[in-house]
Amino acid sequence: MTNTLTTAQLDQLYAFRGDLLTPQVPLLLAGTNWRRGLVLRLSASFLLIIAASALDGTLGNLNSFQPWSDFQRLIGRDVSDSPAAFPLLRDYPSMLLVTFAMLTLVIVPWQWRLLRSAIPHAVEQGSITPKFNGGKVDLLAVHAAKINSQIRRFSRPAFHIAYLAIAAILTASIIIGSRRSGQLFEILVPDSLKGDARRDWLEETYNAWWAGTTNKFGVSVYAILMIATFYAVIVQNIGGYFAVVYIWGLKHSAEMRERELAPDGRAGWSMMARAYRTVYFSLSIHGTVIAIIVVVMGVEPGWVSSTVMIYLAAFMSYLLLPRLVFREAILHDRANRASELSGLAYQLEAGQTPLGVPERQSIAWLRDEIKLLESEPIAPLASTRARVVAIFITVVTVSLTLVQTWLAWNAS
Repeated sequence: MTNTLTTAQLDQLYAFRGDLLTPQVPLLLAGTNWRRGLVLRLSASFLLIIAASALDGTLGNLNSFQPWSDFQRLIGRDVSDSPAAFPLLRDYPSMLLVTFAMLTLVIVPWQWRLLRSAIPHAVEQGSITPKFNGGKVDLLAVHAAKINSQIRRFSRPAFHIAYLAIAAILTASIIIGSRRSGQLFEILVPDSLKGDARRDWLEETYNAWWAGTTNKFGVSVYAILMIATFYAVIVQNIGGYFAVVYIWGLKHSAEMRERELAPDGRAGWSMMARAYRTVYFSLSIHGTVIAIIVVVMGVEPGWVSSTVMIYLAAFMSYLLLPRLVFREAILHDRANRASELSGLAYQLEAGQTPLGVPERQSIAWLRDEIKLLESEPIAPLASTRARVVAIFITVVTVSLTLVQTWLAWNAS
């Protein structure tokens, strides 16, 4: 039945509609050309930041730009005293945060477009076959309609207002937390400063920071960019939750397999693999951002620890749950195919004694095919390299958080 449906009909029946969460005012949409969207957003963000810093007098000069010296100070090879001033031209961490923030804004709609196409594409390729209850009710279509109905509920304006409010609270907690903790750029405090001198350096550093609360234009632009980013991440993770629920429901509503001769060249799972790659990309970005905040922002350990716990929960959910679904289904399919190949080999062995050359070659080929089934990567999932990078960044982020928390407890 599904083989006779058009692409539009498959989309209507089986698509995951995370894009329904898109706000009426599409601040985070990059359109179909994500590269152009990224360039436009980066350009607008940096122009705003430069203008705000110029108005506050915190832009800095060429002498402020000292990345190599700051790197040497960071790794403990202090080449000179670190000045207690972080104008814009010295604040490389914030520049990285803005870049990653704009990446997030363009990844969200890109990810939703891929996820929307993934299941209909797999059905069209024959790698997913919907189950029918009593031969009449399409369980996969019912499951998709239920998930999309819940997404529509969470896309109402009242919910978007709540998402913005949460984003504003998180932003305020970072800005106020950095002020209260008095530990902004603490990793660059000169080793020679102790006690009151050290605290004075940190206080002077914060007051001179282009995005500190003492600089009204800088902190305003910083807050706007952070609110937009947190808002996008919140909406993205709500969509991510429903995506995981949708994929988990495939266990009961569809049959999954790998089609060796699928037109897409990836056993019918190319679109799902592309969508899954964006998940690894997003997780890597979020982990890197948290690591930067942990190292340089001086946010209180309680905030950092809770944020990392939420990130870890999302990481484990997105990484493991879909993987369990696809791995179980694909390995079951491979076991059936291996059994069929073994049966063919048995028939060849039993059909002629002694075996001729063609039969021996056929049996060797069947044996190699069975071994290949055991070693091939799971087609619906992204490359191993993408997964390893995401896991590495997560391990580094968690390690930095543990060290930061331990140091804070010892200092208190």
